[in-house]
Amino acid sequence: MTATSTFSSFHDAKAAIVEHLRAAGLRPTTARIGVWQILEARAPERLDAETVFRDMLSSGLVASQGTVYRALKDFVEHGFALQEWRASLCGGKAVYTRSQPQASVCDTRIVCEHCGCATQVHDPALQERLQQLAQAQGLDVAAQPMTILVVCTQCAKHQHIRRRAWPGYRGH
Repeated sequence: MTATSTFSSFHDAKAAIVEHLRAAGLRPTTARIGVWQILEARAPERLDAETVFRDMLSSGLVASQGTVYRALKDFVEHGFALQEWRASLCGGKAVYTRSQPQASVCDTRIVCEHCGCATQVHDPALQERLQQLAQAQGLDVAAQPMTILVVCTQCAKHQHIRRRAWPGYRGH
């Protein structure tokens, strides 16, 4: 690939982002374009706002952390990104990923809570059963991505990790 074709493809990609933002009624600011590019580059990885902010700074784009949060909020509201909450003992943290038009809105992932390795679960029967169980408990999870936190075998072997003591957990 020549330098001219690389510049041309970069320019075409940026023009497509600008077109998508304008079509949604969002002004294509440098910050929004930067956030979009980072989510695209790191897809399908789920990123928190602080990571997006650091990646923007590393790539030479300057924006405040608040601006990054607002851009992510706008993308979620307009369907350009998916927001997922990760629970921890200290509370929850929002993570974001670019929404993929061909992907199922309700996806299930299994993620190691220590190293972050993940696998996508493509099992409609399991997703249906998880939704039924959640609804039986009064939870509305329809069309929401689900993450099941686990400890992978590598982390369990090498880090002597103990299972988390969740409030109300009785251990079996």
